[in-house]
Formats: sequence, structure tokens, C-alpha cells
Amino acid sequence: MSEQSTTTIATEAVSTEAVSTEAVSTEAVSTESSWPSDWRDKYAGGDEKKLKRLQRYGSPAAALDALFNAQQKIAQGIKEPLRADAPAEEVARWRDDNGIPQTPDGYKMPDGVVLGENDKPIVDDFLKTAHERNWSPEQVQTAVSWFMERQANQADAITARDTENRMAAEDELRSEYGPQYRNEVKRAYEFLRTAPEGLGESIMGGRLADGRLVGDAPEVIRWLNGLQREMNPAATVVPGAGTNAVQAIEAELASLNKLMGDRGSEYWKGPTAARLQARAQELISAQQKTRQRAA
Repeated sequence: MSEQSTTTIATEAVSTEAVSTEAVSTEAVSTESSWPSDWRDKYAGGDEKKLKRLQRYGSPAAALDALFNAQQKIAQGIKEPLRADAPAEEVARWRDDNGIPQTPDGYKMPDGVVLGENDKPIVDDFLKTAHERNWSPEQVQTAVSWFMERQANQADAITARDTENRMAAEDELRSEYGPQYRNEVKRAYEFLRTAPEGLGESIMGGRLADGRLVGDAPEVIRWLNGLQREMNPAATVVPGAGTNAVQAIEAELASLNKLMGDRGSEYWKGPTAARLQARAQELISAQQKTRQRAA
């Protein structure tokens, strides 16, 4: 092939490439210029929200590119983050797009979860914080489930510990009071009846610094028992008589005095003599203390 032929072929190739490039450019310009300058207004059709969103893009191609990118991210599970300075309208739209409720009370509780009066204020406060941070419903349900499970576990642990403390206190007081255990404990609770209505229950249902219920502390029962003995000596020897304790003492003493007058009675002779004599002394002592308090 001659040099002239080679030159001719090269020239034709360059010319062909130039024509091809020009055709592509012309096609792109033609496609772009086929859209009217007011394409945003026509598409929005009077919808200010749509128009405001379209104004972010310089051309229809840019808007379409954004659409394809968004679809690709959705397909891949990638979500657009919310801008820190996003206005309220954009935040509301973003929440709708991402399945986040518009208000904290829009979050649904996990299946089977019923909030008690103590738990509800805590969970409501948490929901406000979670909503401010745009937590998803799944995240919120996971957190609430964990909280409720933790609360239940704590309640079970407290119940088990209370049962253990109650049994230990009962064992200790039974060993100390013997057969009179129930009467002595009852006497302690009788003192609480002198308190204003409901106060006794509040005291015994409270907790000491070590976590024990007040009513499960042996030292508390002993203290209340002692106070009751000082306040109402008659009740200590005739428990359960209530306000009629003085009359009960007098009636029992009268019965014993009859036995005392008979030197052959069981008060002086037989297996019950020592017990009856001790009982008489106990009643006389309680009667004296009662009279001293009344004086």
C-alpha cells in the first residue's frame, strides 16, 4: 500500500470518529433541550412540596439520577441519613419513608407487654428520647422487651429474698418465744393499731437499709412487742382481750382468789398448783402496772 493510500485511510478514520462524537453530543443536547425550562413547575402541578424538592436538581437528568440512586440504595437496604439541619417538613417525610412514627406514642409495644403503673412513666420517658433520636420501631421494641424482662427478673429476685428473710425471722422468733410465738407477734402488731389508719401497714411494708421488709426484721418485732407491753400491761397477760383486758384480769383474779381461800384446792395442791400461783402473780403485777399508768 502506498504512503498516499495510508494517509487517506487515516484521514477518513479521524473524520468518521469526529462525526460520530458530534452525533452523540448533538443527541445529548437534543435530549436535554427537549425538556422545557419550566419542567419543574409542570411536573409539580402546583404541589409546593414537590416543586421545592425538584429545585434541588439542575436538570431532569440529575433528578432521574437521584431517583435511580435512591432505588438502588433501597434495594441494597441502604437508607439516606437525615440531615442535621433538616426542617420539620423534611424530618416528617424522612420518618414516613423510614417507618418511624411522627410522635413517641406511635411506637407499638412488643407482643404480650402490658405496662404497669410503675413502668409506664419510665417507658414513656424512654420513648420520647428514642423518638428524638429517630429510633426504628424494631429498636424500640428490643429495648422495651429488655427493660420489661429485667424488671420481671428483679421482681422475682426481690420476692425470693423477702421469702428467705421472712422464714429466717420466723425461725429466730419461734426459737425465742416458744409456744407463745403467735401471741407475742400478735402483740407487736397490736401496738401498730394505735397509729393513724394505714400508717401501720406502711411502716411494716417499708424497707430497712439492708433491703429487708420492716415486718420481716426480728428486732423490729421485739421492739414493738416491748412498746405494747409498756403501753398496755394488761394486754400482755390476757392477749386478745383488747379494751376489755382490765376486766378480763379482774375476772380471772376473782376466780383464782376463790381457789386461794380453799387450802385444799388445786391452787395449793396438785400438779397445777405452781402454774396457778405464778399466773396469779402475773395478773396482780399487770393490774398494778395498769393502775400506775392510769394514775
